[in-house]
Amino acid sequence: DVCQSIHVGDNHIKLPLILSYAATRIENCGGIHVSICGDAGTGKSHVAETVSKILPAGAVITGRYSNMALFYSSDLSSKKVIIMDDQSLAEEFSEIIKNSTTNWDVPYVHHTVVNQHGRKLLLPPRLVYWLIKASELGGDEQVMDRVIHTFCEDTLEQRTNVMKNIDAQAEDIEVNTDD
Repeated sequence: DVCQSIHVGDNHIKLPLILSYAATRIENCGGIHVSICGDAGTGKSHVAETVSKILPAGAVITGRYSNMALFYSSDLSSKKVIIMDDQSLAEEFSEIIKNSTTNWDVPYVHHTVVNQHGRKLLLPPRLVYWLIKASELGGDEQVMDRVIHTFCEDTLEQRTNVMKNIDAQAEDIEVNTDD
């Protein structure tokens, strides 16, 4: 109900997003990852942002990521939602998603060299990915096999309902004309 009051429609997207986060807490679950596609202006980012606001503080990590950024992130721990909004998946990042979702319950290990010394970097277990893209994500077929594909509504009825909601929210705003 809270999500519906903020983002009209797209319940078929909200539910998988909420379940995706809940899956991080279920022992015998292999993770639920979600892709959100749709035309420009259909509310893809907004629906993900809306759902992320009802999750516990610190549950969601957002931003733009270079290929190895998640391994070096100090605020990344297990059972987090990683939102990738309008970011193309480079081959290296696709491999990270594939490997971290294949063995979801164990940290994903990356061996590298830092200052001429071997270093083992860990990606925490039980991370879920929300991938948002204006067109179909495309890219690596194995990554696409690991996500639930959802599409934002783009009907005249949906746009009318969104405008009605915006108008109703605008009516609730108190304007101070004394300034």
